[in-house]
Amino acid sequence: MPVDSLLVLGDNLARSNDSRRLGYLPADALIGVVLRPLGQR
Repeated sequence: MPVDSLLVLGDNLARSNDSRRLGYLPADALIGVVLRPLGQR
């Protein structure tokens, strides 16, 4: 993995726009962390 990069994986293979499609993402592009989708407990 390149230095200062992130591997980002979504939980929906068919609909996630993540590192499987985009490759490694620059760490400075990180905006926040999702703990759970809104409206779910």
